[in-house]
Amino acid sequence: MNIYRLLISCPDAHGLVAKVSQFIFERNGNIKEAHHHLNEQNKHFFMRIEIESNLACSFTEFQQEFAQLAQKYQMNWQMNDASKLKRVLIMGSKSSHCVADLLHRGHESEMEAQIIGVLSNHDKLKKLASWYDVDFKKVAIHKNTKEIDMATMMSVVDAFQPDVIVLARYMANYSKGNV
Repeated sequence: MNIYRLLISCPDAHGLVAKVSQFIFERNGNIKEAHHHLNEQNKHFFMRIEIESNLACSFTEFQQEFAQLAQKYQMNWQMNDASKLKRVLIMGSKSSHCVADLLHRGHESEMEAQIIGVLSNHDKLKKLASWYDVDFKKVAIHKNTKEIDMATMMSVVDAFQPDVIVLARYMANYSKGNV
């Protein structure tokens, strides 16, 4: 059984919860969890749904069909396969306690994520990453070559291809072009 996560935000309209729920039901989806909220000030609607499913169509077809409903109600939306672990890159500095906690939680499967690497501007975290069998890269940031060093760091980040970057007490200041 697959688990999908659907996030929606749009202008409020009558019957949105019913329309989305009916759409899911018609495609053999079961709503495992749902939360919705209306911002009364600007009349903007938000919804998060976890769908447990043996979809009657492919994931791609489901998305294409939902796009039609979304367009009708001016929805901003995204849907992802929650059963696929997010690829997490941890960025740390000299302070190791936050990185150690994340690595341990990843090792013990306490996070629904795959930790793919540790990136630091110091060597202090290298042994820790090695102990957890996680790839470690160091990119030192120097005052006189900061722009070049930051570009190097961003190319290392790109090489990891993370879904998520966690700044675990990472203490280097970013340049405007790298934010």
